[in-house]
Order: sequence, then structure tokens, then C-alpha cells
Amino acid sequence: MPAMVKFAVREVAEARGFKNARQLGEATGLFPATVYRLWGDTARRIDKDTIDKLCVALDCEPGLLIKHQAGEKQSMRSKRLPRRK
Repeated sequence: MPAMVKFAVREVAEARGFKNARQLGEATGLFPATVYRLWGDTARRIDKDTIDKLCVALDCEPGLLIKHQAGEKQSMRSKRLPRRK
């Protein structure tokens, strides 16, 4: 099943003038492997400290870095959830 959550770090960074993951890594002080996984959207998880460093370096809010793409399976699953009262 394809991931429903996508990291948009590359798009945001490029829009802010970063040419590659290495430049972003230098600006954030994050481990290069972490930045490369986020840049290429292959990371499986991200912690709050990493999000904070990215937001500071990219001058953005966290929601800009993480996107949700609803798919067919997601919409089917949501139909089975009980409604809140």
C-alpha cells in the first residue's frame, strides 16, 4: 500500500533557494542521512526536533512540510470508523 503521508521538504527547500539536500543539511545541522531521506521522501518517521530545525531553516510552519494524500483505501477505512458524539 503506498504511503498516504508525503514529505514535501524538497519542494519547500527548493522554493526557498536550497539547491540540494547537502545545503539544507548544513543549514539545519541535521545528520546528512536524515536530510537525504526527507529530501527524497523515503523517511518513515520524523521527530519534533527535526521538524523544528527544518522549520527554522526554511522559515515555515510544520504543515507545509508534511502532506496527506487520501487514497481509495483511506476513504474506505474512514467509512467504518464510529462517529464522534
